[in-house]
Amino acid sequence: GTIGVGTSSPYKGALTIDSGTASTTNTYLTGNVNNYLQLNIQNRNSGASASGDLVVTADNGTETTHYVDFGINGSGGAGQPFTAANHAYLYSVDDPLNIGALGASAYLTFNTTGGIATPLERMRIDAAGNVGIGTTSPFAKLSVSANFGETNKYLFVVGSSTSAVATTTLFAIDRTGVITSNALATSTFSNAIRSTCFTVD
Repeated sequence: GTIGVGTSSPYKGALTIDSGTASTTNTYLTGNVNNYLQLNIQNRNSGASASGDLVVTADNGTETTHYVDFGINGSGGAGQPFTAANHAYLYSVDDPLNIGALGASAYLTFNTTGGIATPLERMRIDAAGNVGIGTTSPFAKLSVSANFGETNKYLFVVGSSTSAVATTTLFAIDRTGVITSNALATSTFSNAIRSTCFTVD
């Protein structure tokens, strides 16, 4: 059966809530707890196509068009369109997807944990549109820094493989400013760039 709140014609599923045209708030959830307060959606099915999703659909949308989906694949691992077990996702169908941080001092950050419990900021886009990798204070359109205790790491590498360590380094800038081209010649920013560093053929 279905339950309708504010409607005599429940749409589908177990519960339909219709706030009509008088209110911009359809459902209001509140609490007072000194911990995270959650709205939890869990699909307990472990089948290959199982996932848990929060979907928002435009007025001209359907179950297959004009919607945005935030979810996670189940342990079965083949949910569409991202076919890997326990992979989370956010995507839009048929429409642009805008992600932003609005306000004079707002910024976007991208974090990973690196095997520890505390997230580490890896990239930032600040309110001025500057992008920082390895720095929380980007000073140009793109600022790359070997911070966070990193050592012996290149800031930029063009290599001949997609492995963690390039089998052949074609062009690189290390964390001290040394430029290497094809592993044959080096230069530094402080001493300018030697003409022997670059070959075009």
